[in-house]
Amino acid sequence: MIRNEDRTQAEREFRKLRDVLPQYMCVYGADGSPLYANDELLDFFGFTLDDFRADDFYARVFHPADLERVRTVRWNAMSRGDGWEIEARILRKDGQYCWFLIRGKPLRDENGNIVRWFSSGTDIEDRKRAQWEIEQLVDAVPQHLVVLSREGRRLYANKAARDYHGMTLEEFLAEDVPPKCFYPGDFEGYVRVRNAGIASGRPWETEARLLRKDGQYRWFLYRANPLRDEQGVVIRWYISRTDIEERKQAEGALRRNEAYLAEAQRLSHSGSWAFDIRSQEITHWSEETYRAWGYDPKQAPISYPETRRRIHPDDVQLFDESKQRAIAEHTPQEYEFRIVLPEGVTKYMHCVCRAVINTSGEAVELVGTMMDITEQHQARTALQKAFDEIS
Repeated sequence: MIRNEDRTQAEREFRKLRDVLPQYMCVYGADGSPLYANDELLDFFGFTLDDFRADDFYARVFHPADLERVRTVRWNAMSRGDGWEIEARILRKDGQYCWFLIRGKPLRDENGNIVRWFSSGTDIEDRKRAQWEIEQLVDAVPQHLVVLSREGRRLYANKAARDYHGMTLEEFLAEDVPPKCFYPGDFEGYVRVRNAGIASGRPWETEARLLRKDGQYRWFLYRANPLRDEQGVVIRWYISRTDIEERKQAEGALRRNEAYLAEAQRLSHSGSWAFDIRSQEITHWSEETYRAWGYDPKQAPISYPETRRRIHPDDVQLFDESKQRAIAEHTPQEYEFRIVLPEGVTKYMHCVCRAVINTSGEAVELVGTMMDITEQHQARTALQKAFDEIS
């Protein structure tokens, strides 16, 4: 039972505090029972002090969706002897609910025992409304957007991101590690990149597969940028997630095709190449082209003047004229020439090339294939020698 002198003392203490902090404020006993509320708070509710002290006060003023959460946070904090902080909707005397930031702090005596609880309420309706409007705007964006705290904790995901996973915002923000929305093999790599970016304070980028609500994983490109306060301190991370599944599939198909082409070139001893006419430099040599000319593919790139020096001196003029004819006449060219490797080995090459023409009708590049026909040439020579001997 709260004594009258306790309440009187609480009122005197509170009035002194109110002179310093003119907010919506109230005082509770050490056991959490209500003692006093200032005029600003009572006027907001349209209550008397007895209404504030009534057992059903919390049920009357807090939004039904917030009531149990407020009671739980308050009770747990008081049980530990800690302060608390929570956002909740409170019923104004005109019947409208307004958002408040509510903070509670204990007052202790010289022995460290709690003798009072002080609670303050700050009207954050404008801030919450602005936040709601921003969320509505963000939710209207078809791009996946995610907000992280400065430490990397998930704070928000827009509608596009939530719908992709088939999750509520509460489910998305749940701190399950690793999150069930990530492909198991990708989460650790994502965390490494994220933590490195957060530690540096610089934008970061990575790729990961994410689980769609139909049970399929798709590749996404993550791009993150920091939001800083006026002192330059990072306060938020904003992340966009872009679906790149089709690009990844195309890349995979391209890698497979490149592998098939490389194997086909290896078996047929033929290689592909490209030559930029303006810069007079090689822009592409396949691995088999490197091997045919006696180079290690790992040495790439090789300059055009260096490769030209390996052409047999008697065939340089034929090589140059065929190349110039393809450029000038815009017609495919087919020719054979020899190359001499540093160890003195001579190889015979068969080349087919054509010019690439731009929209202005100008030849800008030569592309073609080159086949090592040394074995065929040797076979023809041996066959011809056999015929000569028979003759």
